[in-house]
Amino acid sequence: MLDKFKDLGKLVGIVKDDEIRDLLKDLTSVNYKKLNNLIQQDPDRIQELILYLSDKNRKVRTNAALALGSIGDPIAVEPLIIALADKDKMVRREAANSLGEFRDERALESLINALKDEDSGVRQYSARALGRLENERALSPLIELLSDEDPSVRQWSCEAIGELGIASQDAIDSLKGLLKHKNKRLQLSAAGSLGRLGDKSGFDLAMVILEGGRLLQKKFLRAYAAEALGYIGDPLASPLLMEAAQSTDKFLREAAIKALERIQ
Repeated sequence: MLDKFKDLGKLVGIVKDDEIRDLLKDLTSVNYKKLNNLIQQDPDRIQELILYLSDKNRKVRTNAALALGSIGDPIAVEPLIIALADKDKMVRREAANSLGEFRDERALESLINALKDEDSGVRQYSARALGRLENERALSPLIELLSDEDPSVRQWSCEAIGELGIASQDAIDSLKGLLKHKNKRLQLSAAGSLGRLGDKSGFDLAMVILEGGRLLQKKFLRAYAAEALGYIGDPLASPLLMEAAQSTDKFLREAAIKALERIQ
């Protein structure tokens, strides 16, 4: 369909030249700025950008999907839904990621289907996108994804459930079950998501990791613990978070500051 659209576009002058395609071949920060300027100067060229979702070059298709999410014109939603079925996993990943930026319910069913994609990255981005849709129909599929074979998919699904914000008993019970998981990052994701749903079951866990993980190799876990405590929102965490906010580690310091802002 999009291939035919592109051929037609050339005939009627939608594709003006190869300038956009050349930028998409290597979408550096400089080239992205050039692309964005082209679209701002001539908004109709967004249609030209959409056509490159069907380009023969997978890198061009991938970067077109990425750029469309950043530019944010809702005309791109349905073409990006089609791109979720692209043969290349990187295109599918960026399509799912960009659909998450739009938060458009037209993508709901396609994103739910994408949770079964063979590629773990597609499943991750689709889970995050569904969390942003705030539609209760996404909840059950996301809960099912908590048993995915890939730890990162389970983590992103866990966080998406928290962002979805639907405090069903199934969601809370499923998240509580992860508090004892051997993967501490997943434990903390569950703690934070429970906090977003109004449940403080992960408070003690997050406090222990923030306070006891001072060894250098645990610094990232401490930042995740600080983030979780911010979502839990208990003022009892404030003294420990204030200490962490003075850390020389930028990741931990910023996480603690954001957590304190949430609590206050």
